[in-house]
Formats: sequence, structure tokens, C-alpha cells
Amino acid sequence: MESDEPRRWRVAGPLLGVLLVVTVGVSAVAIVKHRDRGRGAVVRSDGKEVSLTRLTHVQLIVVPASTRVAAMLDTSSVVARYAGLSRGVRGYELPPASIRPALCELEGSDGYAVQTSRPVSGAARRLRQSLAGAASVFDVSAALGDDLQIVMRPGTTPKGISIVRARLTSDPEVQGFRYVDRARAYTIFERDFPSQAAATRQQDPRFTASFSVDVNDGASIAEMRNRYGRLGGVGAVTTFDGTTMAMTSKTAAAVPAAAGHSNCNRP
Repeated sequence: MESDEPRRWRVAGPLLGVLLVVTVGVSAVAIVKHRDRGRGAVVRSDGKEVSLTRLTHVQLIVVPASTRVAAMLDTSSVVARYAGLSRGVRGYELPPASIRPALCELEGSDGYAVQTSRPVSGAARRLRQSLAGAASVFDVSAALGDDLQIVMRPGTTPKGISIVRARLTSDPEVQGFRYVDRARAYTIFERDFPSQAAATRQQDPRFTASFSVDVNDGASIAEMRNRYGRLGGVGAVTTFDGTTMAMTSKTAAAVPAAAGHSNCNRP
């Protein structure tokens, strides 16, 4: 089912890929392979905690991590699964405004990446109420909440876009999707990256149409990525795959980093 809900900073992926790390003509978000240091490698078998690589998207980040908070996540109806995040600086050179507070907190404390149960409406509010006094809850769904991001090539014809839309509509493994045209992509980019948008024209050819896709539980993300990547007009298919939470460096003390790529001192 197609949704009209306006969201996702990653629809600006074609431009962000150029700003961060260019990938063959069009882009995906620059990522670094994640190896979680100290958390996620060993998880309990009697709860909802899994390895970070088991998450296909993240709606919420919870900080700090503790035995008490983990027990509350295990029993929460809001939480489908979660993964541990070690304290450190994440590998973003240009993080969207919506996730900077969470990244800042993760520089000073361990935390959890949470994939919520469906439906997700009101999930952040409900979990904040449950964890009041124990942890802070950050809604990062606008940046990390999609299973797949299908980015069209610059200049793709309306027919090419219609083919992808029809395929998504008929795909039994697709729970829902949202289409964002070039104009909307620029509007979202302008909102989340005002300093960059000031020097970027809306007509920039690197802004292209895209589809944000949520898949059904049990579907193979890798297989879907390959399948949609072969469609005509598709420039890139990006996934969460646990890699966007990679750390560039582990902080040595339980305080936010004061220099380098810290997300605590960005405008």
C-alpha cells in the first residue's frame, strides 16, 4: 500500500551521497561496516535483544543501557527487538538534524537501537512513558526507519517510475511504501541540512525521485535489494543493515567527545 506520509531524510540520498562519499553516478548514504565493540556480539536468548545486524531498520534509540532498561524493553509491547550500541562517535560526517541528539548521547553512554512492533504510531511517546526516569528515548524513524530506499536515476521517465510503483504495489513482501518526487526531496533536505541547502539549487540533477519501502517480517532484505536494483531506472537500493550506526572512534570516558566529528557540537 502506498502512503502519502511525508518523511525520510534519506530521500535526499543522491545528493547526500555526493556530499559524503560518491557511489557510481547516483548515491546511497555513505556507510562504514559496523563491528560493535563490546555489545551485540553476545545477547541473551530469553529476551528481545539481538545482534545489530539483525535489525532491518531502527525507529528509536534508547540511552543509557542498563540491566533495568533491558528488562523493560524485553517486556514492552512497543518493542519488537533491539540491539546494543556501544558508547562512541558514529560514522556520520553530515548527520541529519533528527538524529544528532541521539548520536550525542551515544558518545557518552551505551544505548539500544530499537525496532518497534507494528503499528508504530505513538511508539516513541509510549516507550518514553514506560521508561520515564530510567532512560531517554529518541525518535530516529525519519532517518533510519525504512527497510529499503529505492533511488531512481536522474532523468528517469514517468513510465520508469510507474513500473517501480506497480511492482511495489503487487509485491506480497511489501507492507507499504512512500513515493517522494524531486521537489519534496529538496524540501526535506532543506529542512534537515539548512547550511548545505543554502548553497544547493533545487534543480540540482542529483536530486531524484525515490521510494521508501517497509517490508513484511520474514522477507529477505538482500533478495529484495537485488531484485529491485535490477529494474530499469533504478540507480541504487540502500538498506539499514546495521551499518549506519558504525563508529569512527570509541570514546574513552563516559562524557561526550569534545572534538573531531562529535555530534554534540554541531550547528
